[in-house]
Amino acid sequence: MDDFWLQVEECKKLKAQGLTQKQIAGQLGVSRAEISHWSRFATLNPMVKALLKVHRFKSSYIRHIVTLKEPQTQMQLIRLAAQNHWSVRKLEMEVKHLKDKKDSLVNIIDKSYHDIGKAVNQKTGLMVLVKERPGHKEEGLVAIVFKNKIELANILEKLAYH
Repeated sequence: MDDFWLQVEECKKLKAQGLTQKQIAGQLGVSRAEISHWSRFATLNPMVKALLKVHRFKSSYIRHIVTLKEPQTQMQLIRLAAQNHWSVRKLEMEVKHLKDKKDSLVNIIDKSYHDIGKAVNQKTGLMVLVKERPGHKEEGLVAIVFKNKIELANILEKLAYH
């Protein structure tokens, strides 16, 4: 696996010298597509790279991890995948789920606070109130309503899971 990361670093050096992906592929004896992947891997946060090395993830896994933008999210997913021995397919599905979830949240943000509360309610099944903080234009409050301790326990379980 260290060999793999050495190749990624070599690719980065050759790219910095102005070589094209095709030229680098010829020099390293791999496909141009592989060079494209390695170029993206080289841009990963050093802590993310270190975690990938520790868990000895193969290129097929890293291709999905690198599509996520935030290093914290990448590291969290790497840990989950390693702990649960996820297949590449399972990792791919989790990455897609995270991206879909983020996209849907971005669409919600532009709505009124009332509409945001309704949208969160529909997505989570929780009674959610979203209110603007009086006198503070950009600040507000998100409240989750529950009727009893069992409902509260279910809410806390949902929040811990997601």
